[in-house]
Amino acid sequence: MAIAPEAEDNDPEPGPGEPAPAEEPVQPAAAEAADKDAPPAPPDPQPDTAAAAAAATAAAVAAVVSADPNLVSTTVALPLDALEFLRSESTRNGTSTGDELRRSIGTQKFLRDKIAEGATLQLRDAKGNLFDVKI
Repeated sequence: MAIAPEAEDNDPEPGPGEPAPAEEPVQPAAAEAADKDAPPAPPDPQPDTAAAAAAATAAAVAAVVSADPNLVSTTVALPLDALEFLRSESTRNGTSTGDELRRSIGTQKFLRDKIAEGATLQLRDAKGNLFDVKI
């Protein structure tokens, strides 16, 4: 706000302990004009599809876990190739990735228990050769 030279003496600077003069309020018509010059507000952001998918998965897991008192929900960090394997197996078998993970752990536990009892594990290749498998 510019002050006319002759008005300088009438509008002194505030002294110590005195409040600063209030700024002039903007008139509603001036605010509307300023809004017309402003760029339009950005549209509401699209929902995060990854977050929505994670929420849906969490809800599905919660439903399964609450249906079976023997299941406990947990989070597992997996290498990408292991996750891709779980997903491909779940697609192939028509199961969930959680089912495939439980199956894998169950197989590992079964083999460990049998080996601890003295069993051996062998695989036969396409030529008929037997190989001992160490776990």
